[in-house]
Amino acid sequence: GVAAAWDARLRRPLRAYAALEVGVGLTGLGVAWLLPVLAPLLSRLLGDLAPGGALLATLRFGGSLLLLLVPAGCMGATLPVLTRALGRVEPNFGRALGWLYGWNTLGAMAGALLGETVLVGRLGVRGTALFACALDLCAAAAVLWLARRQEVPGAPPRATGPSVPQPPRAAAAGLLLATAAWSRDAGPPPYP
Repeated sequence: GVAAAWDARLRRPLRAYAALEVGVGLTGLGVAWLLPVLAPLLSRLLGDLAPGGALLATLRFGGSLLLLLVPAGCMGATLPVLTRALGRVEPNFGRALGWLYGWNTLGAMAGALLGETVLVGRLGVRGTALFACALDLCAAAAVLWLARRQEVPGAPPRATGPSVPQPPRAAAAGLLLATAAWSRDAGPPPYP
């Protein structure tokens, strides 16, 4: 909804994708580092509420929603933005979009499984969040590199066709690689 409306006005979707990846990484890292600090403070503030009470459950839900709103919003916006970028380089992108979505989903599953079964045990929650943030920053750097190859500063978005300097399949492959190699879900949900 919101991402699609915002996406329609994007002039440089690859750069927007890179910014979203940076947002996912840094806010996800911030949440993982902030929760252990907030837990004792919130425990003291909410300690008088009944453990199974509806008010406590509502406050926990609301707090979790606020903490995860930005990273989850950025994650949710990445695929529509990549779809916009792909549509600019390959007008018949239905098949490529299917691959993009599939690789994105596979990367998310692999990241969640590896994070939970390997990384948290070896790096801890904060170390896993730092690792995931590094992957997000790598994805942003890779996509910025791709954007620099495709975009001329100050020029309006190019139409597809012969004026595109790079073969459309290579551009689609680059987008697929960026999505698959560096899924933003490289770790478990940030909890202490």
